[in-house]
Amino acid sequence: MIKWLFLFSLISFQGHALEPLEKAKRLRLWENPQWINLLHYKKSLFSQWESQADSQSFFLTKNGKSNPREELLSFIQQLQIQPLPKTLNKHITCRFPARFEFIKKHLQWSPQYTINCPKFDEFKKKLNTKSVALVFSSYYLDTPASAFGHTLLRFSKFKNPNSEKARKNELLDYAVNYAATVTTSNAFLYGFMGIVGGFKGEFATMPYFYKIREYNDYESRDLWSYHLNLSQDQINFLVSHVWEMSNTWYWYYYFTENCSYHLLGLLDAVNPDWNLTERIPYIVVPVDTLKIANETKNFVKSVGFRPSKKRVLTKRIQELSSKEKEYFSKTTKDFDPYPLINLDKKSKAKVLDTLMDYIDYKSAEEVLKEKSEVSQKKRKVLISRAKTGVKTNPINVDLPLSESPHLGHDSRRISLFTGSASQTGHFNALEYRFALHDLMDPVTGHNPKSTMEMGNIRLRFNHKVKYKNNSSSFRLDHFSLIDVVSLNHLERFLSNISWRFYLGAKNIRDDGCVDCLAPSIEGGGGLSQKNNSFYYSFFLTTLFQPQKKFGHRGYRLGFGPEFSLYWQPYDRLTLKTFGEFYYYIFINNHTSYRYGLELRTEFVKNIALNINYTRLESEGEGSLGILYYY
Repeated sequence: MIKWLFLFSLISFQGHALEPLEKAKRLRLWENPQWINLLHYKKSLFSQWESQADSQSFFLTKNGKSNPREELLSFIQQLQIQPLPKTLNKHITCRFPARFEFIKKHLQWSPQYTINCPKFDEFKKKLNTKSVALVFSSYYLDTPASAFGHTLLRFSKFKNPNSEKARKNELLDYAVNYAATVTTSNAFLYGFMGIVGGFKGEFATMPYFYKIREYNDYESRDLWSYHLNLSQDQINFLVSHVWEMSNTWYWYYYFTENCSYHLLGLLDAVNPDWNLTERIPYIVVPVDTLKIANETKNFVKSVGFRPSKKRVLTKRIQELSSKEKEYFSKTTKDFDPYPLINLDKKSKAKVLDTLMDYIDYKSAEEVLKEKSEVSQKKRKVLISRAKTGVKTNPINVDLPLSESPHLGHDSRRISLFTGSASQTGHFNALEYRFALHDLMDPVTGHNPKSTMEMGNIRLRFNHKVKYKNNSSSFRLDHFSLIDVVSLNHLERFLSNISWRFYLGAKNIRDDGCVDCLAPSIEGGGGLSQKNNSFYYSFFLTTLFQPQKKFGHRGYRLGFGPEFSLYWQPYDRLTLKTFGEFYYYIFINNHTSYRYGLELRTEFVKNIALNINYTRLESEGEGSLGILYYY
């Protein structure tokens, strides 16, 4: 009798155990978009599923990377197994809590046992997330990896992130960051491995003040927070999925599977209807993710802004009187507050507050080293400031709406030109730029003082060329791998050198080599200044161009000045006049020059008109072009 009861119980248990599996099969639950997104599956070239996660620890089965069905059924089967107490933190409900929530929701079933996950519970308690923001750290030209900006997620303990209390306690928030684990200090190897996927990319959760210190203070970059419209259930699910992602890594690709792409992948796991990663370009820059977020209905509820250390310092200096600025100037030499001894307490407090921000801006890293000379000097300033007894007035930097990165022109650009030249006659040209912005482009949403171009190629067709017996020609006119210009306008107390760098190839049209393509490396430093809607730049530049037609040495080295004057009466119109002169060594033709005039105006969003006249040593030419940003 006991034997039959045991068999009946076993059969009943097996029938009950098979029920969730059978239900999952009937529903074909492995095809559910949320399950696909939770394991980050994408269709391969041959329409087969393949997860972008590259660590085997992210999967329960050997074939889990390419088999969502097998992975889901295995997950359900393992849920049936009663865990031992010592395996609690390693149990699949603790390792993959978001997947567990997915199973419970869609099968309306959960195991008969209760599991505790101490480490995961501690993680949730530490974050205590009530709202989430997608954060963009503005463009930083001094570091190639950050030249296009950076995105991360910010987890706030306050439901209303725009409240005064939330802003005051922003340093208590947490950040979720995805980045490459770099294994080399060699700049060339770093660039190569970043492009071909030679580094592991990993998610990391850390206190938000670390990122504020890195981006806001060290690198003086503005932080833009795009607060997301998520329910508390969606936030909890996102936190669970972030925990899961600590179990894996991806091969990091600088142009495709980068920080921005995989952050949107996290959000897609919360709600597949947003379809964020499917709408992102194959080659993605961080600002693209902001635009996709803003284009998603009811996804972004507000935009916040944390000004950089430099922007705050600039505002403090502007609020000083002429007399206070003179005293401030005396203290900047060696950070000594002694020259302020004759100032009244209120003015002294303002100058010392400005001096402390100045120290943090000029010596952002040294000031944190307890025994450094700078930290000792700042301590002396703090003591002097405390003795004034004057309450510090907070600096309010207005939200610069015109600089909101999601409002800028799109990242890629294709252009069509038609024109005429004195020697090469009528021509047409086609130009493509992968990214991102140049000084002539509309400035809304972009750094108005920089050019950051990568992957610019221009093809040109000349209908009749005089010195080629009126025959036509099709050629590569230029290709730039990278073209960077950073204008740092002259400002009292804050002036930095302006600089530029170019790496690519140009079609030479001077007496040294008429109509020949040559690789080109250019670099220079100088100064720039702004006066209302006018600004100018002046550079001393070095140029190196290898080309066998230059003579027996096969290259030329040039030095010379460059000057540009810009007039920008409003954001969508820029007029530029420019000139350059080079003196060359190692070749017979020792000089070349170029000057001209260029006008660009955006008459419709993402469509601009460009008019250009350039006088070269060998000829003059004019062109008219239509530029389309997408």
